[in-house]
Amino acid sequence: GVLSEVDKRVGFHEENSSIVYHTVQRFQEEGRNHPRDQPRSRPVVAEIEAVSRICILAEDADCPVHMFHLSSGSAAEVVRRAKRRGVDVTAETMPHYIQFNEEILERKGNAARVNPPIRSEEERQSLWEIGMEDGAINCLATDHAPYTAEEKGAEDFFQNTWDVYSGFVGLETEVPAMATLVNEGELSLERWVELHSRRPAQIWGLYPKKGSLQIGSDADFTIVDFDDEWTLDYEDLHSKSKITPYDGETFTGRVKSTIVRGETVFDDGEITGESGYGEVIPVDN
Repeated sequence: GVLSEVDKRVGFHEENSSIVYHTVQRFQEEGRNHPRDQPRSRPVVAEIEAVSRICILAEDADCPVHMFHLSSGSAAEVVRRAKRRGVDVTAETMPHYIQFNEEILERKGNAARVNPPIRSEEERQSLWEIGMEDGAINCLATDHAPYTAEEKGAEDFFQNTWDVYSGFVGLETEVPAMATLVNEGELSLERWVELHSRRPAQIWGLYPKKGSLQIGSDADFTIVDFDDEWTLDYEDLHSKSKITPYDGETFTGRVKSTIVRGETVFDDGEITGESGYGEVIPVDN
């Protein structure tokens, strides 16, 4: 009730902590320490329950809510049903949830460790169908988490997974990952623009200042070469953390320039913007 009165959308990390704590503790006691055990220790039911609970309470309180980093088709189905009931719920996912399944932890180890975890192939496919194609997902995010190499266990990505932080960087891989899907015909350019730009701005009350090319909007552009085929070397990333499961992955589509409020801040692989040029975006208008 209090939240509905402030007229703000409330965002949630949606996993049932009691389920997760119980299962993780059991895995640790059983010595199940491989990176592949991390997604299995955070079962999809923990996400389903949390999303369901949030939607039920939001409906009762008449409060708009947002699901951060939805990772499973099963949870997307809960969002779809809630939307059909008239609940004001929006949801986002990220490229790694719609492109990878838990097998990536066999190949990339703890570099692919994230909460909520990357799911099974069945969940990945249903997330695509229910979320991306049927519209349960409203926007794409990066969940950029720049942990240090030490925190991510970079000296050995297959060490005890419980000693390693969850999360990785996503800012520089979202555009090439999604451009590749557009190139492959899996996603229309118009749908990507909606997910990546327009709908996030609308959801958080920033439209049309952001997410638009109208007269008077901020002159924010990303210029992409859709024909550029390349393979990511994590050393070329610009974040203070460079660990990503996309290391070694091949893309078709590369960012050539980034323009923020009319100023070119990134061009041909080099940061050209001045430090301090960024602004905090007010959301209390």
